[in-house]
Amino acid sequence: MNNPGGMDTRFAAAYLGYSPATLRLWRKKGIGPRYLQKGRFIQYAKPDLDSWSGGADVLSLRREARRTKLSSARINPAKGKGPQREDDLYRIPENAEASYS
Repeated sequence: MNNPGGMDTRFAAAYLGYSPATLRLWRKKGIGPRYLQKGRFIQYAKPDLDSWSGGADVLSLRREARRTKLSSARINPAKGKGPQREDDLYRIPENAEASYS
């Protein structure tokens, strides 16, 4: 489908910051942004995505927040998960059973 102002599901999902599967689920449930379907092709218009999401300004703020969150996760990947200190790398958890074969 050649519509210069339209986006397919992948591009619309990236534009909104959701996964394509989320947009497909929303279509199935009848919620989410407006879309146009011609046969098996789905297209989203940018103005519809902007109005549904609260506008381009809201989208840019969400994207910036996501980038900040992702970059902080890359700086400290162990935050909340895994060993926090070097000593914890070699510590055996107390509830672990020893099995020597």
